Order: sequence, then structure tokens, then C-alpha cells
Amino acid sequence: MISTRTGRLRLLSITILVAGVIFLPGCSKDITNVNESTLEPTSYAEMDLPTFLEAEMQKRMKQYHVPGAAIAVIHQGHLAWSRGFGYANVKKKIKVDEKTIFQVASNSKSVNSWGILKLVEQGKLELDKPVDRYLTRWHIPESSFNMEEVTICRLLSHTAGLSLHGYPGYPKGRKIPTLEESLSGKNSAEQKVELIYEPGTQYQYSGGGYTLLQLVVEEVTKRNYSDYMKSEILNPLGMDDSLFALHSEEVSNLAVGYNQSKKAYPTISYRELAAAGLHTNVVDFAKFVAALVDDKIEKQPAGRNILSKESLGRMFTPVLNNYGLGFGVISGSDDELITHSGSNIGYQSTYYINRTSGDGVVILTNSDSGGAMFQEVIQQIGQWEFDNQSDYHFGFDLVQ
Repeated sequence: MISTRTGRLRLLSITILVAGVIFLPGCSKDITNVNESTLEPTSYAEMDLPTFLEAEMQKRMKQYHVPGAAIAVIHQGHLAWSRGFGYANVKKKIKVDEKTIFQVASNSKSVNSWGILKLVEQGKLELDKPVDRYLTRWHIPESSFNMEEVTICRLLSHTAGLSLHGYPGYPKGRKIPTLEESLSGKNSAEQKVELIYEPGTQYQYSGGGYTLLQLVVEEVTKRNYSDYMKSEILNPLGMDDSLFALHSEEVSNLAVGYNQSKKAYPTISYRELAAAGLHTNVVDFAKFVAALVDDKIEKQPAGRNILSKESLGRMFTPVLNNYGLGFGVISGSDDELITHSGSNIGYQSTYYINRTSGDGVVILTNSDSGGAMFQEVIQQIGQWEFDNQSDYHFGFDLVQ
């Protein structure tokens, strides 16, 4: 049961990103023409969760000018409900549904961490070993800092001291650099990956560090990064429609990205797949998020026999700035939320899952305004929980 709350939740303000639902037959009635008056209930207790979310999502999308979005609810580690809203392509009137693909931007980092920890479990990588010992195709430039202190663990936790926060990406028609060229500065950010702080001394968000991890995967496995992640992580999780795609214009059913004025962007791709290149739909990504915890309904373990609980525990242990190995961690006396967000041009996404209860939410949008929208939705879900006696326990009172 939900624990009793004593006050309203405050608006979420956590951000861990550069640059996240489930389909239940019978819960996807068309409410396109909902009357505005129905969107302001006198009490959230008047609505069950799907009905509340259908109204809330439409309201907030209109408020923040978001063309398309999808949301999933996870209950006790199990995919419980999902729904798409609005348009994947406004001009062509293509609606968002459970198969619509979104770029999830920096949420790619969380999935990448599974790929890295899989190699650790196989004995092919060591978290605390200098990354340079795995490299032959490219090396971190010499600096006054100790390169031997740049480890896999520190790259995953953004404490390796590396530069380059994130990438604008490559619009259709622009030449995409090689991985080595990107690392050397011939990328959309026009910055090279280099040591700018003493490793291990501070949290410095670095998409560049995750691009280096992408190279590590290719060096160790002798495989293309996208192929490795597809066969070892995505397919075993049942994420059959998902891929780390180099050429976004070739991805079927991809939602168009829009700015805050609902103007379409050209299709933008990313060489830096581990940092920003995962393309997925609401059902698939919710499977990943659910796999972070035990499925108490189907009796499946956290990690879904792909990763051990020990590896998950290591990933969920904060290093600095409440960030573990590819995951943000928000801890309270009774609950622990695992989270991340993502922001590519034209796409915003987020996920939260309560490690204690196994309840969580994933939201994907195709708009630069999506972040403001899903912050509002998360707050209102918390208020719905406060007002209802149900067996959901999201723990969003920790999100401040």
C-alpha cells in the first residue's frame, strides 16, 4: 500500500543529462476530444491511474506545445500500462502509438552501462583498470594529469576528468565522422576528448567519456558497437524494435523532432551512440527500466539473467553527485529511486523507478519542450498517489 504523505510534492528539478511506455489492451480508448473541463478534477481520487494519465498527458502536452509523447507505468517491476499521445509527424498526421520510435538521448548511457558490465562479468574488462590499456585505435592526449587514473568506473560515473559535455549531432546530409575522428575533435561539438581535471576528484559530466567507452566495447569485442549492444543487451531484454542507430533517417517509424514552437527539425544522427544514439519505443524502453528491479508478478530477477544483482548494485552505488555507473540515484529513508533523463535536439525523455517497490514511470517526447512537460507530469503523478489509496508507491516525494 502507499505510505501516507503529509504534504504536497515539490516540482522535480534534478537533471543528469546532455543529449523514456507499455501497451495494455483495453486501456487505450480515444479521448482526443476530451472537454477541457474534464481535465481539472475536483480530486485526483476521482480517477484511476490510466484515466488520470490520459487526461493529464493531454493537458500538459497542450500547455507546453508538445506534438507527441508516450508514457509507461511499471508496477512491481512489471510493465503495467502504456499509451501514446499526439503526433509523431504533425504534417503527415501520423499518431504516436506503442511502436513509435524516439531518440532517448542520454538515456543511452544507462543501457550502455549494461553493455560494459556484461563485459566485466565475462572477465573482458576490469572497472578499476586504466582505460588506455584496452585501447589501440585512439589514445587520450597527453596532459599534466595522470592518464593511468582514467578507469572504466570513472568514465561510467563521470569522474574521469574528461571534457566534452554533449553533442548537437549531425543533420541529414552532413558527413558523420569516424569514432576516432569524433574523439579527436572532428565532431558536432567541435571539441576533442581530453583530460581537464585530475581523475577521481570531481563530477564532470562527459558525453565524451561515454564515446570513449563505445570505443572500448569495439576494441575488446572486435565487433561493431551497435551489433554488440543489439545481440547482448537489447535482444535478450526483448527490445526487438530498438537499436543504436548511426543513421537516424534510416530508422523506421521514427517520430519527427520539434522545437518549442512545433517547428520540425531535420533528421539528426549521432556517431556517439553510447552517449546519445539509442532509438527505442515506449514498450521496449520500459522493459529495460523494469529490468532494473525484480519483477514481482512474473517472478523474474533484477537484471533478467543478463546481469547479476551484484553488477546492478555496483551501478546503483553513487560515486559523486548522486550518480553511479550510468544511473542517477535518489535515496531516502525507505525508498531509492533510479533515474536518468535525456535531451537530444527535438527529443526529451526521462525515467524513474523505485527500487524498493518496483513502481516506475517512463516518458518519451518529440519536443524540446518535453522536459518541462514531464517534470509537471511527474509532480502530478505524485499528487495522484498522495490522494489515492492504491498499491502503487512511486516515491516521488524524494524528487525535489
